[in-house]
Amino acid sequence: MAPSAHARPPATRTPLPATPPPLATPSSRQAVSELTAAERAACPARAMACVNVGAKLAWLQHDGVLSYGPVPIATGRPGLETPRGTFTVLRKYVHHVSSYYGQPMPYSVFFTDYGIAFHEGPLDTSSHGCVHLTRTAAPKFYAALAYGDEVVVA
Repeated sequence: MAPSAHARPPATRTPLPATPPPLATPSSRQAVSELTAAERAACPARAMACVNVGAKLAWLQHDGVLSYGPVPIATGRPGLETPRGTFTVLRKYVHHVSSYYGQPMPYSVFFTDYGIAFHEGPLDTSSHGCVHLTRTAAPKFYAALAYGDEVVVA
């Protein structure tokens, strides 16, 4: 799955705001301070990206300190659940189209070798296993995550 000839080169890491922007949707009103100790503990300090499937939230961190989020997400539907576990970032494409479903996957950050990624997508629709992010959050995850970074999905 190579990027198209018109794809921009991968973005370098950019500083992210220390305080996350306010979130607008009802499902996203949970503030950083409202992440429970168990939710935080499920994501070790070495992880750069964390996903809580049950709470439908994802966030970025550096050395265990929140750097962005939590943000609302959509995850896999029954039968195509988002896999749980510890993964690493394998590849990234600004402009990607799923070879299996034919759907655009802007700002894809793949963390499994079987096509599961963070990418921009609708939050009101379950995915085929990927982690859908908003139009605002997807580029931030793309810029913040580098090849080899740890991703924890709990």
